[in-house]
Amino acid sequence: MLNALDLRAVTLVCTCVNGFYALAAAKLDPGPRIRRLVLCQTPSLAEMRAWTARIVPKPLHMPVLGQLLQFSQRRKVADGWYHAALARKEDRPRFKAIAGRAFEQGACFCLASVVQGVSAESDTPEILNGIELPVTLIWGALDRSHKPTDPKALLALIPHAEFKLWKDCGHFPDLEDEVAFSELLLQRI
Repeated sequence: MLNALDLRAVTLVCTCVNGFYALAAAKLDPGPRIRRLVLCQTPSLAEMRAWTARIVPKPLHMPVLGQLLQFSQRRKVADGWYHAALARKEDRPRFKAIAGRAFEQGACFCLASVVQGVSAESDTPEILNGIELPVTLIWGALDRSHKPTDPKALLALIPHAEFKLWKDCGHFPDLEDEVAFSELLLQRI
């Protein structure tokens, strides 16, 4: 994508498990075109695996069956997810409406695939080690789904990262407080 769009200096902003893809992309970047990472609600891989074992129903861990079940229950699962992950009850209808419109237009909720993708054996794949570019980690403290998760666990892999705890946000600090997030992003870029 970076080649196709001829992007020469980018900041990748990713949330949750997608933070691992950002880390891998930064490691594989021959440029370096990727200049900075901003990761929201991304724990260590070990903490992510513990989260999936704790939160995600066992059938979703099974290839094919998990994808079929997730597809058939995508609205119900999304509604439950917003209930657990958002800090404020009043945000739930807005998030549910956006998800509903997206589902109507063909979007998927790939939870089963994400869970199966992080369930490999290695705790710290080599591709995630050795990130040297600037990284900002943002953690929403009111995400009930990640309550037992260590929000600073990823610092073991990226000790130079800047860590920000957002006390009034849940799983989506970038969407729950988009003004503060935009300001932080503009300062870092």
